[in-house]
Amino acid sequence: MLAMASTPGVVAEFVETKHLALLDAPLITRGKLYFIPPRRLARHTEAPGKSTLIIDGDRLIFSDETGEQRLDLASNPIARVFVDNFIVLFNGDRKGLERRYETKFAIEGEDWSLDLRPKHAPLNEAISAVRMVGNGAGMRKMTMTESGGDRTVTEFVEVDTGHRFSDAEIAAVFSAPEMTPQ
Repeated sequence: MLAMASTPGVVAEFVETKHLALLDAPLITRGKLYFIPPRRLARHTEAPGKSTLIIDGDRLIFSDETGEQRLDLASNPIARVFVDNFIVLFNGDRKGLERRYETKFAIEGEDWSLDLRPKHAPLNEAISAVRMVGNGAGMRKMTMTESGGDRTVTEFVEVDTGHRFSDAEIAAVFSAPEMTPQ
């Protein structure tokens, strides 16, 4: 938690596999994740389609080939709860995690795991468990199990937990790209 809390920034490539009861085969998404403490998170997907999710303080932007949606988190308490619950994970905020989740932490050598169960609504109504596995300050895998049984496994590779973002990089990563409708 200390290592995660003290990082200047994180950049990681990810492969996300969604196992949904309604589908015969999992959905696989690939992209890149960026985090600047305390409240800047960007997720850019490249496959199977391009999309961008940006959380920057109270601003949430989602864009893909169908268009762009903007949300002011300060005026949407339910969205704010969901965002805050995940931002606290990336910040390594132990006290914040313990307020929001039942936690179980285990360490073996350099490897660690953190099991989380949401304590409060609306998160505990949507998500039954989150399991994170990592090494040092870097997370290698996050598994999120929804209350209905669907599961999302995100594996992180090429994780840089000491990334220092330049002003130009911040401008590029944390602005919604122009998307061309297909």
